Amino acid sequence: MFRRHNTRPIVKNVNDLVNRKSHKQRKYLSLMLVPSYSSGKTRSLRIPRIVFHCILAAFLVVSAVIAGFYLRSERFIQRYQDTSEDLSNTLYRFELFQAETEEEHARFEEEQIRLMEESLYIYVQI
Repeated sequence: MFRRHNTRPIVKNVNDLVNRKSHKQRKYLSLMLVPSYSSGKTRSLRIPRIVFHCILAAFLVVSAVIAGFYLRSERFIQRYQDTSEDLSNTLYRFELFQAETEEEHARFEEEQIRLMEESLYIYVQI
């Protein structure tokens, strides 16, 4: 194309478009929303940096709290399972002990009856 001799280009390079020292540019973050279909308009959303940082901090805090609750619930579940296993093991050992005690008590009663019969037999003989 033809260019006029006494005109200079509007923008020499990209850095001239973005003034990094501008207070307004440092104060806000811009999000550009581009639709996936071709006929839609692009939209730009300008968010103050402090709001963005607050939202990010709140998101991180909520994520940390949720992760803490999850890990705590996992620990309680594991503790419940261990306690349940210990309880069932203790119950099994108690039932075995109770069966052994009943057998021992039955043997003791038989021995007591046998001794009484022997003492009665000896008493009768005298």
